[in-house]
Amino acid sequence: MSPWILFASVAASVAQPPTVAPPATSAPASSPKIDPAALAAADRLLTAMDYDGMMKRACDAMVEKMAPMLKSSLEQKTGQHVDDALIDRITGVEGQFLRQVLLNRPDIRRASAVIYATHFTPAELDHLAQLYRDPVMRKWSIVGPEAAAELMPLIQGLAESHRAELEEKVKAAVLEYYSQKAERPDS
Repeated sequence: MSPWILFASVAASVAQPPTVAPPATSAPASSPKIDPAALAAADRLLTAMDYDGMMKRACDAMVEKMAPMLKSSLEQKTGQHVDDALIDRITGVEGQFLRQVLLNRPDIRRASAVIYATHFTPAELDHLAQLYRDPVMRKWSIVGPEAAAELMPLIQGLAESHRAELEEKVKAAVLEYYSQKAERPDS
């Protein structure tokens, strides 16, 4: 197999993160001011839930589950067998990239705290932190990311099995939209 064809296929298969601004570390001017007490409580929650460890486990679980999907995708696109060693190398790069982008990032942790602080009161956040100290919730914070990653292939397979149906519905919606728009030129 040509390395260039494989490279093009890999480049097309690797999920590209959307281009976005750096995570917000404070509320936008148009949104309500973040309560400093809620922000402090959100930080306590992140500590109680082992935020950094959970992010690492989530990254590792995602990369582990991506390998079979990546291999299948590349083999479908190229029509050729792809070696497991190559898949290991690619997912190693992806895993290192994810960990570099997401782990040990105070800006992302703060952005997460801001999000929680906008949705919960300080008392609710402290209650959640207390719940995370429960042994079952501690287990959930360890197992949850891996369980979510295990769902990825199931969800992807289900979505793929219904892709043609969805494409037809989208096509019908687009045609209906333009048909109605043609009937009302002012819209």
